Amino acid sequence: MTVIIKKKLFLRNETANKVSYIGQSEIEIIAGCKILDREAQKSLYKLYYGKMNSISFRYTSSYDDAKDIVHDSFILVFKKIVDYTGTGSLEGWLRRIVVNKSIDFLNRKNKLHTTVTDQEQSALNDLNSLTEHNRNENERNLDSIYTSGLTKEEIFEAIDSLRDSYKIVFNLNVIDGFSHKSIGEILNIKEELSRIRLKRARTILQSVLLGMAEAKKLKEINSQGNAKSVR
Repeated sequence: MTVIIKKKLFLRNETANKVSYIGQSEIEIIAGCKILDREAQKSLYKLYYGKMNSISFRYTSSYDDAKDIVHDSFILVFKKIVDYTGTGSLEGWLRRIVVNKSIDFLNRKNKLHTTVTDQEQSALNDLNSLTEHNRNENERNLDSIYTSGLTKEEIFEAIDSLRDSYKIVFNLNVIDGFSHKSIGEILNIKEELSRIRLKRARTILQSVLLGMAEAKKLKEINSQGNAKSVR
Protein backbone atom coordinates (compact mmCIF):
# COMPACT_ATOMS: atom_id res chain seq x y z
CA MET A 1 0.00 0.00 0.00
CA THR A 2 1.52 3.30 -1.09
CA VAL A 3 1.15 6.08 1.44
CA ILE A 4 1.51 9.72 0.40
CA ILE A 5 2.52 11.98 3.30
CA LYS A 6 1.01 15.43 3.07
CA LYS A 7 3.30 17.70 5.08
CA LYS A 8 0.60 20.27 5.65
CA LEU A 9 -1.27 17.76 7.81
CA PHE A 10 1.51 17.71 10.38
CA LEU A 11 2.08 20.25 13.14
CA ARG A 12 5.62 21.54 13.50
CA ASN A 13 7.45 22.33 16.72
CA GLU A 14 9.41 25.34 15.54
CA THR A 15 11.79 25.41 18.51
CA ALA A 16 12.90 21.82 18.04
CA ASN A 17 12.16 21.72 14.30
CA LYS A 18 10.42 18.38 14.76
CA VAL A 19 7.27 16.97 13.25
CA SER A 20 4.52 16.32 15.79
CA TYR A 21 2.21 13.37 15.19
CA ILE A 22 -0.30 14.39 17.85
CA GLY A 23 -3.79 13.83 16.50
CA GLN A 24 -2.53 12.28 13.28
CA SER A 25 -3.94 9.10 11.76
CA GLU A 26 -2.44 5.67 12.21
CA ILE A 27 -1.52 5.60 8.52
CA GLU A 28 0.50 8.80 8.90
CA ILE A 29 2.23 7.51 12.03
CA ILE A 30 3.17 4.29 10.21
CA ALA A 31 4.50 6.30 7.28
CA GLY A 32 6.63 8.31 9.68
CA CYS A 33 7.97 5.15 11.30
CA LYS A 34 8.94 3.79 7.89
CA ILE A 35 11.25 6.76 7.36
CA LEU A 36 12.66 6.27 10.90
CA ASP A 37 11.09 9.44 12.28
CA ARG A 38 11.67 9.37 16.05
CA GLU A 39 8.52 11.33 16.83
CA ALA A 40 6.43 8.88 14.82
CA GLN A 41 8.05 5.97 16.68
CA LYS A 42 7.27 7.62 20.02
CA SER A 43 3.65 8.15 18.95
CA LEU A 44 3.24 4.52 17.92
CA TYR A 45 4.83 3.37 21.17
CA LYS A 46 2.50 5.54 23.28
CA LEU A 47 -0.51 4.48 21.24
CA TYR A 48 -0.05 0.75 21.78
CA TYR A 49 2.21 0.33 24.80
CA GLY A 50 -0.63 -0.22 27.29
CA LYS A 51 -2.39 -2.88 25.22
CA MET A 52 0.80 -4.71 24.35
CA ASN A 53 1.97 -4.66 27.96
CA SER A 54 -1.33 -6.23 29.06
CA ILE A 55 -0.95 -8.96 26.44
CA SER A 56 2.58 -9.85 27.53
CA PHE A 57 1.57 -9.80 31.21
CA ARG A 58 -1.10 -12.43 30.52
CA TYR A 59 1.69 -14.82 29.56
CA THR A 60 4.45 -13.86 32.00
CA SER A 61 2.44 -12.77 35.09
CA SER A 62 5.28 -10.31 35.72
CA TYR A 63 5.05 -6.56 35.16
CA ASP A 64 8.84 -6.23 34.94
CA ASP A 65 9.20 -9.06 32.41
CA ALA A 66 6.26 -7.77 30.37
CA LYS A 67 7.81 -4.30 30.27
CA ASP A 68 11.12 -5.68 28.96
CA ILE A 69 9.36 -7.89 26.41
CA VAL A 70 7.29 -5.00 25.05
CA HIS A 71 10.40 -2.83 24.83
CA ASP A 72 12.19 -5.53 22.81
CA SER A 73 9.07 -6.06 20.72
CA PHE A 74 8.93 -2.42 19.67
CA ILE A 75 12.61 -2.49 18.69
CA LEU A 76 11.69 -5.34 16.32
CA VAL A 77 8.56 -3.49 15.19
CA PHE A 78 10.56 -0.45 14.15
CA LYS A 79 12.97 -2.68 12.22
CA LYS A 80 10.20 -4.65 10.50
CA ILE A 81 7.58 -1.94 9.95
CA VAL A 82 8.98 -1.12 6.54
CA ASP A 83 7.65 -4.56 5.49
CA TYR A 84 4.18 -3.87 6.92
CA THR A 85 1.85 -3.64 3.92
CA GLY A 86 -1.35 -2.69 5.70
CA THR A 87 -2.91 -6.11 5.16
CA GLY A 88 -4.74 -6.84 8.39
CA SER A 89 -4.86 -4.49 11.35
CA LEU A 90 -1.71 -2.90 12.74
CA GLU A 91 -2.80 -3.93 16.24
CA GLY A 92 -3.06 -7.56 15.13
CA TRP A 93 0.43 -7.38 13.61
CA LEU A 94 1.85 -5.86 16.81
CA ARG A 95 -0.01 -8.40 18.93
CA ARG A 96 1.56 -11.33 17.08
CA ILE A 97 5.05 -9.90 17.58
CA VAL A 98 4.47 -9.36 21.31
CA VAL A 99 2.97 -12.83 21.75
CA ASN A 100 5.90 -14.45 19.93
CA LYS A 101 8.38 -12.47 22.03
CA SER A 102 6.54 -13.52 25.21
CA ILE A 103 6.62 -17.18 24.15
CA ASP A 104 10.34 -16.89 23.34
CA PHE A 105 10.89 -15.48 26.83
CA LEU A 106 8.98 -18.35 28.47
CA ASN A 107 10.92 -20.82 26.35
CA ARG A 108 14.24 -19.39 27.54
CA LYS A 109 12.99 -19.61 31.12
CA ASN A 110 11.83 -23.23 30.57
CA LYS A 111 8.26 -22.28 31.43
CA LEU A 112 6.48 -23.67 28.39
CA HIS A 113 5.88 -27.10 29.96
CA THR A 114 6.00 -28.97 26.66
CA THR A 115 6.40 -32.32 28.43
CA VAL A 116 3.32 -34.49 27.95
CA THR A 117 1.81 -35.76 31.21
CA ASP A 118 0.47 -39.30 31.58
CA GLN A 119 -3.08 -37.94 31.68
CA GLU A 120 -2.50 -35.99 28.47
CA GLN A 121 -0.93 -39.00 26.77
CA SER A 122 -3.96 -41.05 27.71
CA ALA A 123 -6.21 -38.40 26.17
CA LEU A 124 -4.06 -38.33 23.04
CA ASN A 125 -4.59 -42.08 22.72
CA ASP A 126 -8.35 -41.59 23.03
CA LEU A 127 -9.31 -39.40 20.07
CA ASN A 128 -12.97 -39.60 21.10
CA SER A 129 -12.13 -37.06 23.82
CA LEU A 130 -11.49 -34.51 21.09
CA THR A 131 -14.92 -34.52 19.46
CA GLU A 132 -16.38 -31.24 18.23
CA HIS A 133 -19.51 -31.88 20.29
CA ASN A 134 -17.61 -31.93 23.57
CA ARG A 135 -15.65 -28.78 22.70
CA ASN A 136 -18.77 -26.83 21.71
CA GLU A 137 -20.65 -27.99 24.82
CA ASN A 138 -17.79 -26.81 27.01
CA GLU A 139 -17.71 -23.45 25.22
CA ARG A 140 -21.44 -22.93 25.82
CA ASN A 141 -21.03 -23.67 29.52
CA LEU A 142 -18.14 -21.22 29.76
CA ASP A 143 -20.01 -18.51 27.87
CA SER A 144 -22.78 -18.64 30.47
CA ILE A 145 -20.25 -17.78 33.17
CA TYR A 146 -19.18 -14.63 31.35
CA THR A 147 -22.67 -13.25 32.01
CA SER A 148 -22.58 -14.10 35.72
CA GLY A 149 -21.64 -10.62 36.88
CA LEU A 150 -17.89 -11.14 37.20
CA THR A 151 -15.71 -8.26 36.08
CA LYS A 152 -13.13 -8.51 33.33
CA GLU A 153 -10.40 -8.22 35.96
CA GLU A 154 -11.89 -11.11 37.97
CA ILE A 155 -12.06 -13.31 34.88
CA PHE A 156 -8.43 -12.60 33.97
CA GLU A 157 -7.46 -13.30 37.58
CA ALA A 158 -9.07 -16.72 37.24
CA ILE A 159 -7.27 -17.34 33.94
CA ASP A 160 -3.96 -16.39 35.56
CA SER A 161 -4.56 -19.03 38.24
CA LEU A 162 -4.45 -21.80 35.64
CA ARG A 163 -1.41 -24.02 35.35
CA ASP A 164 1.08 -22.42 32.94
CA SER A 165 0.71 -25.05 30.23
CA TYR A 166 -3.08 -24.58 30.22
CA LYS A 167 -2.96 -20.79 30.59
CA ILE A 168 -0.61 -20.39 27.62
CA VAL A 169 -2.82 -22.44 25.28
CA PHE A 170 -5.98 -20.71 26.56
CA ASN A 171 -4.46 -17.27 25.97
CA LEU A 172 -3.15 -18.18 22.54
CA ASN A 173 -6.41 -19.71 21.29
CA VAL A 174 -9.31 -18.03 23.08
CA ILE A 175 -7.93 -14.54 23.63
CA ASP A 176 -5.32 -14.02 20.91
CA GLY A 177 -7.01 -16.11 18.22
CA PHE A 178 -4.25 -18.53 17.24
CA SER A 179 -5.37 -21.80 15.64
CA HIS A 180 -4.41 -25.09 17.26
CA LYS A 181 -2.14 -25.75 14.29
CA SER A 182 -0.31 -22.46 14.91
CA ILE A 183 -0.14 -23.15 18.65
CA GLY A 184 1.39 -26.53 17.96
CA GLU A 185 4.07 -24.89 15.83
CA ILE A 186 4.72 -22.11 18.35
CA LEU A 187 5.00 -24.44 21.35
CA ASN A 188 6.48 -27.39 19.44
CA ILE A 189 3.68 -29.71 20.55
CA LYS A 190 1.10 -31.78 18.70
CA GLU A 191 -2.00 -29.95 17.51
CA GLU A 192 -4.11 -32.53 19.35
CA LEU A 193 -2.27 -31.77 22.60
CA SER A 194 -3.14 -28.10 22.19
CA ARG A 195 -6.82 -29.10 21.93
CA ILE A 196 -6.55 -31.31 25.02
CA ARG A 197 -4.95 -28.55 27.08
CA LEU A 198 -7.54 -26.03 25.98
CA LYS A 199 -10.34 -28.41 26.93
CA ARG A 200 -8.76 -28.99 30.34
CA ALA A 201 -8.22 -25.25 30.81
CA ARG A 202 -11.87 -24.56 30.04
CA THR A 203 -13.05 -27.21 32.49
CA ILE A 204 -10.89 -25.89 35.32
CA LEU A 205 -11.71 -22.28 34.52
CA GLN A 206 -15.41 -23.07 34.48
CA SER A 207 -15.17 -24.48 38.00
CA VAL A 208 -13.09 -21.55 39.27
CA LEU A 209 -15.39 -18.93 37.75
CA LEU A 210 -18.51 -20.66 39.06
CA GLY A 211 -17.03 -20.61 42.56
CA MET A 212 -16.12 -16.95 42.21
CA ALA A 213 -19.57 -16.05 40.88
CA GLU A 214 -21.34 -17.92 43.69
CA ALA A 215 -19.11 -16.30 46.33
CA LYS A 216 -19.75 -12.86 44.85
CA LYS A 217 -23.49 -13.44 44.76
CA LEU A 218 -23.49 -14.66 48.37
CA LYS A 219 -21.50 -11.60 49.43
CA GLU A 220 -24.02 -9.31 47.75
CA ILE A 221 -26.94 -11.11 49.45
CA ASN A 222 -25.25 -10.81 52.86
CA SER A 223 -24.49 -7.16 52.20
CA GLN A 224 -28.12 -6.46 51.32
CA GLY A 225 -29.25 -8.34 54.44
CA ASN A 226 -26.92 -6.31 56.67
CA ALA A 227 -28.17 -3.09 55.10
CA LYS A 228 -31.80 -4.03 55.87
CA SER A 229 -30.96 -4.95 59.47
CA VAL A 230 -29.34 -1.56 60.01
CA ARG A 231 -32.51 0.14 58.92
